Amino acid sequence: MDVELLSPDRLVRYLNRPVPRRFFEQLAEAWMSCAQDAHPEQSVATVEDVEAGLAFAVTASTPFTVAIEVIIVPDLEDDVVEHDGLDIEVARASLIGAAHTLHDWLA
Repeated sequence: MDVELLSPDRLVRYLNRPVPRRFFEQLAEAWMSCAQDAHPEQSVATVEDVEAGLAFAVTASTPFTVAIEVIIVPDLEDDVVEHDGLDIEVARASLIGAAHTLHDWLA
């Protein structure tokens, strides 16, 4: 999988990450739970894969949005583990659509 972190002031790409199918299944489940739970920052566990150096954590929510932190290890082979990341705020309705799209993609 290729990961691209895009913000108004930077663009970073991490290419060819070895992400297992189970990670995507867990991510779709987490996104659906985020959309439905009143306080997903308390109820939805972080979805992560150590080998891919990738994690998604829920950090906050409102009745209409969920804040998600995307965390990535830039160099999987480096002895010193560093992290890069991006915080995004996503509409709950968009998370439902993304979860369904991911399920369809996995089918």
